Amino acid sequence: VLRYRLTLTNTGAYTDAYQLSLAGNLWETTLDPTRTLPLAPGEASTVWVTVHIPAGPAGESDAATVRAVSGWTPLVRRELVLRSLRVGRIYLPVVQKRQE
Repeated sequence: VLRYRLTLTNTGAYTDAYQLSLAGNLWETTLDPTRTLPLAPGEASTVWVTVHIPAGPAGESDAATVRAVSGWTPLVRRELVLRSLRVGRIYLPVVQKRQE
């Protein structure tokens, strides 16, 4: 599981409600909060994106587009593409030299 912490800030002069959404991902990805996020002018809030990376060969990746659209002016939108990469694990044995 991989978690991204994002910050959404209302830089406008009026209270706004931002609609949050995800698109383009193949791996199970969740967004928290999953609803509309109301923010007063200058207010910021944390948005969490959680990616559940499935088992498989190392090197595979997935991309998710996180979108925030203004409820006040729908033409105001921000998008961020998050790329997640599956990496392999290397296990090394612990070898100790015996002292005589």
